[in-house]
Amino acid sequence: TGILLAYVFALVLPTGDYTSNSLTNWWMAMFGFQAVFSMAQFLLFLCVYKLETPVWLWTRNLRESALESLKQVYSEEGAQEVLDRMDSAVDRSSICSLNHGVDLSYLDLFLCKQGTSRIMRLGYLNNFFKQFSGINAILTFSTSIFEDLGGGVFVSRVFTVVVGIINALPAVVASSLVDKFGRKVLLVSGFVGMAVCQLFSGLFAGLLSGSSIVFPVLCILLYIVFFATSTGPICWLYCGEILTPKAMSICTAFSWFCNALALFTFPPLKELLGIDLVFWIYTAVCAVGFVYFALDMLETKGLSKQQIQRLLTKG
Repeated sequence: TGILLAYVFALVLPTGDYTSNSLTNWWMAMFGFQAVFSMAQFLLFLCVYKLETPVWLWTRNLRESALESLKQVYSEEGAQEVLDRMDSAVDRSSICSLNHGVDLSYLDLFLCKQGTSRIMRLGYLNNFFKQFSGINAILTFSTSIFEDLGGGVFVSRVFTVVVGIINALPAVVASSLVDKFGRKVLLVSGFVGMAVCQLFSGLFAGLLSGSSIVFPVLCILLYIVFFATSTGPICWLYCGEILTPKAMSICTAFSWFCNALALFTFPPLKELLGIDLVFWIYTAVCAVGFVYFALDMLETKGLSKQQIQRLLTKG
């Protein structure tokens, strides 16, 4: 919804006459809205959600504090039930360490040592394929993409708002789809759908350049649907299920690195190759992602964190 709000606020920006239009400086107010929401979030964590996460407290034997933290999101009976399930875990230390309770260093995890190669590989590649699937280019440069495809400035902004709506709506049903079909099925099918959409986006962008924006826009919107019901939510859900806090922090840093790299490479690639060929590069990335996850991904539906880590680590 934050992305969608930013798109909506941008609709009122002028499309011309940038020197005398009274809304030329509206972008300053847009940045101000971010400050308001950031301050609200800060106060919420400072005054309302003051406790650490239940797992963090539980792994440090702060059982009562963990129960209080759980009560912030569960009923009293539900919180106790979740805590009892945590207490029944075979090894408390295994929640925060891989390789059968051995507390590995950040360097060991980064280099995938001591039997962690598969689990870290899944963490790295989940984030890599998500960031380089084309989503960063579409969400960040959508207005300029639609302009390149033949839309006017305001029309392109309207299409950008539609992208934001399509990106937000599937989140409502994503959790139920994950529970019903599992992580692997949704992720693999999502990469197939994204690859096909990117393929046709490039095809239409090349064949219909400057003449019709409808077909490439439809492909892009369908791509967003596949993303928002697959790697969008599943990447972090899956990483949270298979990784320990240390491993998660490494993969989060790697994700932001990939995010920045994808953003910085899109404009020069578009200028050098054209938007159609860039779409096809993202098609190839999605196709490789499909093959990799079909062959290497472990389905984690119905498995505990301990079971997942035993299956993914060696030794």
